[in-house]
Order: sequence, then C-alpha cells, then structure tokens
Amino acid sequence: MNIPRLVLAEERREGKVAQSILVASVLKSLGYPLRLFCAGVDEHLVRFLKLVTEQDVTVLDPFSCGNMRNFKLLFQRAASPDTLNIIFGSIGERRDENTFPVNPLPGEIARILECPLVTMLYADSSAAVTSRILENVFNQITAQGVIPSAVIFSSVLNPREYQLLETEVGRRVPLLCLGF
Repeated sequence: MNIPRLVLAEERREGKVAQSILVASVLKSLGYPLRLFCAGVDEHLVRFLKLVTEQDVTVLDPFSCGNMRNFKLLFQRAASPDTLNIIFGSIGERRDENTFPVNPLPGEIARILECPLVTMLYADSSAAVTSRILENVFNQITAQGVIPSAVIFSSVLNPREYQLLETEVGRRVPLLCLGF
C-alpha cells in the first residue's frame, strides 16, 4: 500500500477542544492536501473536523468492518495517494498523575495499516510527571505490538519547561519530540 498515512492519537480532556482539530486546521491553512479519518465512532470529533476543514471525514472502525481485509479495503478506497491521510483518534483520558488507561483502537489501526503512530499529550504538569505518564502510555502501546514514532506536547508551561521535558522524555523512552 503506497499511501502516505499517519495515526495521530491524542489525550482527551473534558471541556477542551481536541488537539487534533487544531492540527488539522493548521495543516489545512498551510495548504497541505489532507484526507481525514476518525478512529472509531466519535461524533464530536467528526463534526468538528468537518466544520474546521470543510471536507468529509471517514470513520474507520475495525470492529464494524468485520475483519482486517475489509478494514484495509475501506481505507484504500477512501484514502488518496496524493494527499496526507491522517487518522485521528483518542488515546485515552488521564485519571490522575499515575493512571492513564490507553484506548487500544489507535494502536490497532496503526498496526493494521502499518503506519506510524504519533501521540499527543497535555504537558501542563511538571516535566517529571508528564514524562512518567508518557512512559506509561508508551509501554501500554508497545504491548499492543506498535511502537510510537513521536510525541507532540500541548499546554507546556514555558520554553524552559519544554527543554526539561524533552530531556526527561529522552531518558525514559525512544521517541522524537515534535514540539509543543
């Protein structure tokens, strides 16, 4: 399958606009041709993405397709080889500083479609807490048979905190930090 594709798995917070909507909006405003997908049935994300980018969003749900062959076929028919095909999904919601149950769906989709997975986490805590949470998330995702490629942080307190966070993450997990 020679289709450029990427899974963006974000941390969700109640009462906040999903980070993926902002990413899609920026990429669209920069002129990148996009084809958008939503991992699982998330009506709010689908509607927001459609409103912000003014284009259709395809829902990808491996459970609804029945088997991996049908799922891959759906993606291949809906995707476009001349655009960046981005699959947006929720990686889960943080319960406290030590608990982050990971939603297996984005990892499953990345494994089936053999594409990179980029995690997006809120970094509004200290660098040590955020890097520990990222390590926990990384370990849960790699247990599914998928190795995340990179991480994007949101709500970093200041540039100095990001430097500390990048250093701490580098000590704990082999991920590329794409910024904040």
